[in-house]
Amino acid sequence: MNTLKLIDALEEMLESSHKVPLTSNVMVKGDELLDLINEIRDSFQEEVKKARQIVREREQMIESAKREADMIIKGVEANIENMISETAVKRKADQRAAEVEEEAHRKAMQLAVQSENYSEEILNTLDNYINKCLVNIKEAKRQLTAVKTKKNL
Repeated sequence: MNTLKLIDALEEMLESSHKVPLTSNVMVKGDELLDLINEIRDSFQEEVKKARQIVREREQMIESAKREADMIIKGVEANIENMISETAVKRKADQRAAEVEEEAHRKAMQLAVQSENYSEEILNTLDNYINKCLVNIKEAKRQLTAVKTKKNL
């Protein structure tokens, strides 16, 4: 089950639990709650693994873009050296090489920015999701503690 469904199941468990009269507390089965919390924890770990994979993929994309830009630049430089024979042609070739190099760097930077923006968006989404999970888990633990305290009284 994915983490959101598990959180929904936790919420359903709390909403369908017997209410403690004259309080906002509910009675839940501790073992069922702990099982659900463990499932959420396991699911959460999978989500973190996925996020780390996205970061690795982003880094690979950036590195690949840099390598591609370097190859383009080297290829352009090699072609330019082969084509240059006269001063006027050399000037024109130098100008074109600079333009191509600038374009390659611009494209590489653009790809890097896009990759970073995408990764940031994914990580922000995951951060919000994780925070929601933690809030729900803390609330469930608080309620379980309240139930245990009531039983001990």
